[in-house]
Amino acid sequence: MNRKNSENSILHIHCGDVAAEIMRASLIPGDILVWREIYLEGPVSGNLSDSEFRKSRALFLSSFGFSYYEILEAIELMYQRLGEVGKYREVVLWFDACMFDQTILIHILDRLSRLHLIGTNVTQVSVAGRGLGEFSSSEMFSLFDGRRKVTAQEYAVATQAWRAFSSHNPNAIELFLESEFTGLPYLKAALRRHLRQYPAIDNGLNLLQKNALKSVASGINKLTPLFKHVSALEKERFLGDTSFWACLDEMAECAHPALKIEGPERIKRPVTDHLIDMDRWTLDITPFGRELLEKNCDWIDKNGIDRWLGGVHLLGTEQIWRLDETTGSLVKNT
Repeated sequence: MNRKNSENSILHIHCGDVAAEIMRASLIPGDILVWREIYLEGPVSGNLSDSEFRKSRALFLSSFGFSYYEILEAIELMYQRLGEVGKYREVVLWFDACMFDQTILIHILDRLSRLHLIGTNVTQVSVAGRGLGEFSSSEMFSLFDGRRKVTAQEYAVATQAWRAFSSHNPNAIELFLESEFTGLPYLKAALRRHLRQYPAIDNGLNLLQKNALKSVASGINKLTPLFKHVSALEKERFLGDTSFWACLDEMAECAHPALKIEGPERIKRPVTDHLIDMDRWTLDITPFGRELLEKNCDWIDKNGIDRWLGGVHLLGTEQIWRLDETTGSLVKNT
């Protein structure tokens, strides 16, 4: 949709429909492309063709209850529009410091590089401490005024980072983090946070699971305050409600539950309708959940795991990559 003087001169790319509404209410000229993806979840395999990659993403996202073909069509349209950025005088990338946004940023920069569009006038708006949807329209205009051009080195760094993120070997991320580079100032912190989504070596829980269990154990037994509390524990908030409900659902609907959730139905899907009264669900931690927090047992030993982290598929109970939280290093258990 063209806005402000009906010019196709500027294209703004960011994630979040709320941010898009704020931008539309501002005085910022140009078109908007909302990048509706979440590379922190599901397969992000670097050894697939572009077509296979898009289909794998659509298949995963359809697991949240959406139509596979509608999602695939939307994904294809996103990439089609990205391939047309050369017709714009300027492309502005709006992404904050959280790992959700940073993984999208490196993917788009890598994609632009592979499309030989590095020469296109691409600028970046970097935001830390707040999500883009938390700014007012006037604040967003000020951010726009402070944008800066993406450098050739930042394209190269993004390509390196995306290859590491989508590698089947997570040591690629560790090696990338040891490198020195300038630009993309929030990327290293975001990838370090991503590594904390790996199961811990001492109890099999990742950081999100651990924070959720601790919060429920402290007495927070309703979904909305629990979501707000766990989100606030993060330096850069990356968590979406749909993803959080899926995390809680996984810990409740398994052979050895860490959570007990009472309500009218499973909570994995209802968040797609924000009119639903979330107070209808009540949570409590199970004895097994308390044992996990005390590190007296292991989540994966009891329940196994089937989770993608970038290009790494964690599956089963053995030979699973885990995080040694004392050293910050990944190891594969035997």
